[in-house]
Amino acid sequence: MRIGSVLLALTAVVPVAAAAPHALTLSPERSKVTFVLEATGHDVEGTLALKSGAVRFDPATGEASGELVVDLVTAQTGNKSRDKTMHREVLEDGSWPLATFRATRFRGTVPAEGDGEVVLDGVLSLHGADHKMTLTGKVHVAKGALAVDADFPIPFVEWGMHDPSWFVLKVAKVVKVHVHAEGDLRVAE
Repeated sequence: MRIGSVLLALTAVVPVAAAAPHALTLSPERSKVTFVLEATGHDVEGTLALKSGAVRFDPATGEASGELVVDLVTAQTGNKSRDKTMHREVLEDGSWPLATFRATRFRGTVPAEGDGEVVLDGVLSLHGADHKMTLTGKVHVAKGALAVDADFPIPFVEWGMHDPSWFVLKVAKVVKVHVHAEGDLRVAE
């Protein structure tokens, strides 16, 4: 009878703990942001550095807060001339060195262990303007560590950034971004 009471008490506690607010702190050293821009004759591939990331979310209510910050000054494609143009004319990172995603809503499942899918709604501040955005990602949780992979488009020309197309070189008006981020997940206090 005692063992049954203990098991019943444990099963009553587990859903409450699972529904508790969580805090995710991302590790810039274990994270990577990559991008692809389709262009005439080839695709331009590059990398960016995650500067910081901390998100608090409550699976029960859908509330979310916190931000993910990408350092635009670190953007590189492996071609110095192209990178100079990208920094000076497209990103204009002398004026806007960071891209910041501020979380507002959370949907999905983050398991105690294993795989899940999440959706994070928020606002992306990029190039001096705010844009509503939804990030959809696949997560993997193991021993309190979380890894997330998300792909999303940035319609940079539509958002007022310079189109680097010229003469015979034509580039897409949307850059494809992939984020692989890792961090520590804990129940929020």
